[in-house]
Amino acid sequence: METKALSSAINKIAVGYIFIYFSINIAVIDILPDWLGYFMIVSALPLLAEKEKSALLLRPFGIALGIWNIAELVLNSLTYEWKLTLISLITGIITIYFHFQLLTNIASLDIDPSKRKRLLMFRTATVILHTLLVLWLFIPQTLINNEVYVCIALYMSVTQIVLCLWITGELFGLSKAMKAQEPESCEAYNSAEKPNKAEADTK
Repeated sequence: METKALSSAINKIAVGYIFIYFSINIAVIDILPDWLGYFMIVSALPLLAEKEKSALLLRPFGIALGIWNIAELVLNSLTYEWKLTLISLITGIITIYFHFQLLTNIASLDIDPSKRKRLLMFRTATVILHTLLVLWLFIPQTLINNEVYVCIALYMSVTQIVLCLWITGELFGLSKAMKAQEPESCEAYNSAEKPNKAEADTK
């Protein structure tokens, strides 16, 4: 059951990443809101913390990021002119730490070395991408040619989508592998019990 619970947690984190990285808007409504993704990941942290205790330390950061995303949606819906550079910087740093530590905790589980290596690679790519996104917020658009600005923004968006597909694919694969191990462990347990029962009957 422990493996099954951990598999469920990894699966929920993978779905959370889809909400965070993808945006599908119908009119002004985002049907894949970031805040829901963060709250899904936060709900999976207690199960992950059974193997990696430090994962639970991410809970307040995940909640803060979810609440900040809701605040951003409200401000944008009101067409309110706002520019909170300091808060944007702080949330950017929290985002970098959150994803770095989360993927580190998952990679620290007792998993296949090749999967661990790929997760650590994705962790590094995620940190680099989020760092660039934070720096991007502080570059005045007037300093860059409009065509160059659009090209860079498009390149970063495509990179973000590709990275998300890789990470979620790896996490779903890890979840599936963990789930497949559960029947094997149960079968091994049952086979170990049968001789004991046979010995008891003999006696």
